[in-house]
Amino acid sequence: VLKWEGRMEELVEAQTDDKGRDAVLSSFMRAHMMLNEGEERVLQIESRRVDLLGKMERFRDQGRALCHLGHCHTTQGREDEAARCFQRGRDLGAAHGFFSLESDACLGLGDLAMQEGRPK
Repeated sequence: VLKWEGRMEELVEAQTDDKGRDAVLSSFMRAHMMLNEGEERVLQIESRRVDLLGKMERFRDQGRALCHLGHCHTTQGREDEAARCFQRGRDLGAAHGFFSLESDACLGLGDLAMQEGRPK
């Protein structure tokens, strides 16, 4: 998949529907994650997926992607951005009745709060 990285945009746009676009973005994101490289690229791709999933009104998947994004930001020391992602995920869960999503997002926010209390 990564040998096509330079043509990712072209592949995304060639899809005839949002489901196909999501599949292409997911494939590139997973490839980067499996190789444990390109963290910044994973963040960019996952951010695009968040927007696309919202457009598709797949709010549970959008919330899960936001929580994943929050965890990625946390590992890079971007606590403010992570908190925004977890809060958006929590809000989606609350708005649409996805208790497990709301709980996962709250756990992410709690982990951030615990880290802030630890000496660095």
